[in-house]
Amino acid sequence: MAAAALSVRGLATALVVLRGALIRTGIGALIVGAGELVYQFTRLVSGAGGFGEAMSLLRDIAVEVWDRIGMGAAAAGAAATAMFFDLKADAASAMQSAIVSVVAFGNTAANTFEGAYEGIKAIWGLLPAAIGDLAF
Repeated sequence: MAAAALSVRGLATALVVLRGALIRTGIGALIVGAGELVYQFTRLVSGAGGFGEAMSLLRDIAVEVWDRIGMGAAAAGAAATAMFFDLKADAASAMQSAIVSVVAFGNTAANTFEGAYEGIKAIWGLLPAAIGDLAF
C-alpha cells in the first residue's frame, strides 16, 4: 500500500513538472489554457444546471462586457471633447485679456493726449493776458 501511495505521489509530481514545462513553452501554454477553459466551463455547466443555462449566462456576460466597452469609448470621447472645449475656453480667455489690455492702452493714450490738449488750450487762452502784461 505504501509503495502505491509513493508511486501516485511520484506521478503527481511528474505531472506538475510536466505542466510547468508545458506552460513555459508557447504551445504548451495554449494547451494548458484550453484545458483550464474546458474545466471551468464544465463547472459552469454543472453550477448553472445545464448547457443552455450556461450559454445564457455567458451571453449575459458578453452583452454586459460589450456595453461597458461602449460606455468606456463614449467616456473617452466625452473626455476628449471636454479637453477640446477647455482649450477653446483658455484661448478665448487669453484673447479677452489681450483685448482688455489693448483697450486700456488706447484709453490711457487718448486720456493723456486729451489732458495735454486741455492744458495747451488753457495756456493759449492765458497767453494774450500774459503778453499784454509784458507789453504794457
